[in-house]
Amino acid sequence: MRKEERDYGDSIIPFSGGIDSTYLLMKYKGIPLVINDESKMFRQKELPAIRSILAKLDIRKGYFVRFPETDFLEIGSNSVVGLIPGYKMLIQLTAMAYAQKLGKKYVLLGNSKQNTEFKDEQYKNVKKLEALYNTVYGTDIKVECPLQELEKYEIIKMAKKIKLPFGLTQSCCNQFTSIDCGICSGCIKRKEGFKLAKINDI
Repeated sequence: MRKEERDYGDSIIPFSGGIDSTYLLMKYKGIPLVINDESKMFRQKELPAIRSILAKLDIRKGYFVRFPETDFLEIGSNSVVGLIPGYKMLIQLTAMAYAQKLGKKYVLLGNSKQNTEFKDEQYKNVKKLEALYNTVYGTDIKVECPLQELEKYEIIKMAKKIKLPFGLTQSCCNQFTSIDCGICSGCIKRKEGFKLAKINDI
């Protein structure tokens, strides 16, 4: 059985307003965990998408976590070098903490095949961090990545079947524009995914 086809029951789902996490939220009916990392991109792109999607899906229960600034800034400069290393690990640990507090068995991450270039999103490392947390706190929380074996176009095809509101989601990771730039890695992967899926991005 593919991971995507399993029943994960009641779960915590870190929610970014992207296609992958929106799919998980709609399919598994988990509790959304919104991470506010105080970045310009969150305020301009992720938060509006998150609010629109949660309203569309009539989801009224969830949690909002405020992270310290996660943009990697040079001292004495406002220029953004990038996210701090291990950012996804912070999200996973926070989601596991909420799962422990709320008595949930699963944390579901929207990591897909396209994310494997990032070390903290590789499944083997996700499971190592899971094991460390459970060892320290004596818990048995399972962190799963139901989409890890899937390409973006496959996720888009499945999302279409459950009527995911593509037009409300966002993929752009360019922090220097308030609109989708069309040239960052997020925008390019989204465009390629819809093209391969032969589905209009609306």
